[in-house]
Amino acid sequence: MARISAVLLTVLFTVLVAGSLAMLPSTAQACAEQDQCVEKKQINVGIAVGLGARSNPVEGGSTIPQVVLLDLAWYGDYAYFDNGELGIRFIDTQDYGFESYLTFDRERAFFSFWDPANIIVNTGSIGTDGASDGVNDGADDEDNDKEPSQQINVDNIATRKWAALLGGRFNYYQDSHKYSIAVETDLSGVHNGQRILVSYQKSWFGEDWRFSVRPSLAWKSNNLIDYYYGLSERDNVDTSDFYEGKGGFQPGISFLYTRKLSEDWQLISSASYVRLNGGMTDSPLVKHKQVVSVFVGAGYRF
Repeated sequence: MARISAVLLTVLFTVLVAGSLAMLPSTAQACAEQDQCVEKKQINVGIAVGLGARSNPVEGGSTIPQVVLLDLAWYGDYAYFDNGELGIRFIDTQDYGFESYLTFDRERAFFSFWDPANIIVNTGSIGTDGASDGVNDGADDEDNDKEPSQQINVDNIATRKWAALLGGRFNYYQDSHKYSIAVETDLSGVHNGQRILVSYQKSWFGEDWRFSVRPSLAWKSNNLIDYYYGLSERDNVDTSDFYEGKGGFQPGISFLYTRKLSEDWQLISSASYVRLNGGMTDSPLVKHKQVVSVFVGAGYRF
């Protein structure tokens, strides 16, 4: 019943926003080169090669190297596919936009090296996802005040399954400013959780370079946090280690710098930081309180 209510809430959000925007005057949004957007009805394939890492917050989890990353996107008049996100754009104007989409829960990336979130990345916005996109493995981290557990780690707990999410996103554009709010809910019934992400992005442009700063604030529900980071009978651990995860707010900030090297090649440099909420970090399964991701490399668009 709770999952049905959450899905209906997300659908209602989609309908209300799309309906309200449809009543406003509409001007087709231009695909400016400086925004690095994808021309309609063209498949965009890119690859980035460099040095980077997404470290892991869970006990026993290994740092995830980022050496070769794939970027795959296609945009039609309304439908689109963008690096694992399949959606429909109801409104797409010069000043605002709204889309509804299906995507996968990137939280699972910390529990499986071969999760799509660790391989498919928008090379034009690396580190700006706003989700838990990378965590410091913290060998020398001052916040790493937990003793490593020999019994609780990612290898000997129950498998965390992949979840499909239904989402709706509203964007507002003003010159080099972008404001976004996204609401997502579990459509697959894996954890029946929800996520809300509010973000602001400011970009500066030169003749052949771009620099962006993106602060964000994510809220994750109790069900989402508890499914991935809670411990119970399913994990075959001692009852003294049982833990019920609690949702909360996770503030973050990310930086992206790109410089055009040729018609097809560009330099990419990014970094991001996310502070995890206490309802997650208090879990015996979680060893760090922050999220950090870095990447430096070169990207090629076919």
